[in-house]
Amino acid sequence: MKNLFEHTSAPWIRYSSYEYKTDSDNNLYITVSRDAKPEMYHPMQEAEQLVIDAINVGLAAMHKIPEEELREVVLDFIKKYGFLGFMTALPTTADFITYESVYLPKNHFIKEESLPTEDYLTYFYPFDKPDFKKTA
Repeated sequence: MKNLFEHTSAPWIRYSSYEYKTDSDNNLYITVSRDAKPEMYHPMQEAEQLVIDAINVGLAAMHKIPEEELREVVLDFIKKYGFLGFMTALPTTADFITYESVYLPKNHFIKEESLPTEDYLTYFYPFDKPDFKKTA
């Protein structure tokens, strides 16, 4: 099969290590390890394998493999591809961080079209809140 994304340039950041953390409400998160180093890579150059790996993670969850084994499968995927996240992809404006509220496209999963930016960021930074204040 010809690589549909061979001429696509979509650089992404992944880190050298990730870890599980549990918050005070016992919610489990995967976070970047404190000593992790960022690296740039191009996930679209690995698109076919990325899709296969994502399907395999989904199948593992669907077949209800033991929780500890599933955690390891998920963490291996994240280590290989990074978060491939939605933080900057979902808001309707790329510079949402400078606004008081984040505006989102309403759909099946997103019920509110806006929420305070700080509330939005807590979904992505449940432990250490980044300081996004502008400096002159």
